Amino acid sequence: MSSGVIEINGNFQLSQIAQGGNGTWQDPYIIEDKVIDGLNGSHCISIMNTDKYFILENCTIYNASIGIYLGNVSNCLFSGNKINNLQLTGLYLNNSVNNTLVSNEISSSTIALEFFESSNNSIYNNNFHSNLFSGIYLEGSHFLYLTYLKCGYYLLVLTHQHQYLI
Repeated sequence: MSSGVIEINGNFQLSQIAQGGNGTWQDPYIIEDKVIDGLNGSHCISIMNTDKYFILENCTIYNASIGIYLGNVSNCLFSGNKINNLQLTGLYLNNSVNNTLVSNEISSSTIALEFFESSNNSIYNNNFHSNLFSGIYLEGSHFLYLTYLKCGYYLLVLTHQHQYLI
């Protein structure tokens, strides 16, 4: 389903945009099957200040500076998304914790994933390719868990990290 840019600030807006669920671990909010052209703007999806559980799945995101921006977000599962043709970053996490990325494809950006002051995030079975600079860039972030990751060029660029497990 084609959609415009999504902007969410807070749990209430998340509940209004979600297609189902109630925001609990057992019944998370769901945002799925969106096709978002960022029209060369700053982002396709911006989610800030949420701590409810939600899933963002099977979305196609392209044509912006940043595909998905998370600011002060926790308890999100990203699954099966295709993120491409971005000027800067596929997925940018700022001060965000306890988020999981599974089976996503991020390509044709400068950096696939960027973590700034974010911790306890997990990345499983993702494919990052044709990105100019690096697969994952970490700054001031710690406790990042990685398994089975396909990545062209540089996998990780680390600055001021505390602990990571690959």
